[in-house]
Amino acid sequence: MLSCFYTKIFYMIELKNITKAFKEDINLSKKNILENVSINLSLGKTYGLFGKNGSGKTSILKIIMKLINPDSGKVLFDRESLSFKEISFSSEKMSFFPDLKCKDFFLTIKEIHNIPTYKFENKINYFSKVFEIENSLNKKLKYFSQGMLKKVSFIACLLNDPKFILLDEPFSGLDLDARVVLKKEIDVFKNNGGGVLLTSHMFEDVSILIDDWFYIKKGKIIESSLSKPFNRYNFFDGYHIEVFSPTKDISFSKKEVSNFSNRYIFKVLENEKDAFLNEIISKGCNIEAVVLNKFKLGEYFLSLEGG
Repeated sequence: MLSCFYTKIFYMIELKNITKAFKEDINLSKKNILENVSINLSLGKTYGLFGKNGSGKTSILKIIMKLINPDSGKVLFDRESLSFKEISFSSEKMSFFPDLKCKDFFLTIKEIHNIPTYKFENKINYFSKVFEIENSLNKKLKYFSQGMLKKVSFIACLLNDPKFILLDEPFSGLDLDARVVLKKEIDVFKNNGGGVLLTSHMFEDVSILIDDWFYIKKGKIIESSLSKPFNRYNFFDGYHIEVFSPTKDISFSKKEVSNFSNRYIFKVLENEKDAFLNEIISKGCNIEAVVLNKFKLGEYFLSLEGG
């Protein structure tokens, strides 16, 4: 007699059949912004939520944060592993008090979340250096550029040690160096067990960052990396590097996307490839395969819109 064993997947956040309508004009009837949207999100993953302007991406984030209520459907949390207070949100258009100094804004976050002083100071010291705003902590926020405000918003998002973060267009307004730092910090957060849901129009910039994605069109999820025939390791423009390690007790500078029987698969960008190959060799590991992958996420999304 055969026995079947099923592993239940525990999702930290579940959106079930979310529908939301707004009036576009006071004289017009309501129009659905979201229609029967269902999304499951886990810790330890970075998810991308993509779509054109006005497709409903930001509304999904706001519904998760209880900033707006759905007309129907539910948002469920696994309260044993994730409380609502452990979710942070960085909006595309943050509302700041313009005459508040940057450090005073962070201190306000500290007081709201009752963050211990030592932990607060360690985080501010670290993030202000890596995002290069340490010389602007005493400057009023009204003098900050859009990119600087994006950095402030992301730092504030992490001050209270959240388990899950929602990032609305986190890369907009950032220069190349800041985008590299932000991608690294998002990866560190995920690799430490956190969950991330982000929106972005910079598809190729984030394609190597995300584990899974959803595409929304006119308020409906019409495609995702979880759908056939997608392999979620293939939707980026770069290299797959397969490595065999003679020992399990080894670590790499990059996080693998697959690990089975001492065989690792990594996603690596063109400008990272040579340095990472040298790292593999220096650790006595075998390079099994280096495969060029030319999947253009942005081009695929354009095809979904009929372009």
